[in-house]
Amino acid sequence: EHERLALYAAAYPAEAQTFVERCRELREAAFHVLDALAHQRAAPDASARAVDAFLARGRYAIAPALVAAALTWQHDSPFDHALDPVLDSLVRLLSTTERSHLRMCQADDCGWLFLDTSRTHQRRWCSMRGCGARAKARRHYRRHVTTASA
Repeated sequence: EHERLALYAAAYPAEAQTFVERCRELREAAFHVLDALAHQRAAPDASARAVDAFLARGRYAIAPALVAAALTWQHDSPFDHALDPVLDSLVRLLSTTERSHLRMCQADDCGWLFLDTSRTHQRRWCSMRGCGARAKARRHYRRHVTTASA
């Protein structure tokens, strides 16, 4: 699939650029919506409307839009459904109780959101290999330096 998208992008660079811009728009809008969920506040209206618009353009469009699309010929672009897996995941997350386990990584140098699937739902970092290990190493270093200087 990636190879097909790359070939199509090379043949239709303007369409590829538009697709990249759409991806960025979805990323930003989804981040604002999910960040609001992680912090238990209302999502910005503009971001919520943007996510809704992406869902309306994708496979989640209502039946009348599907009928209208079927009556109008459109060329089949590989970009047409490239965002479907992302939208599927977003819909699945927003429509389940798992959304209450959405967290923001607590590392100072990270802004990632993650789904806390730990048993106690007390996870603090997006990854123990990265952010968690660095935070623990810094904490250990501070303790060691404080003890050594005393």
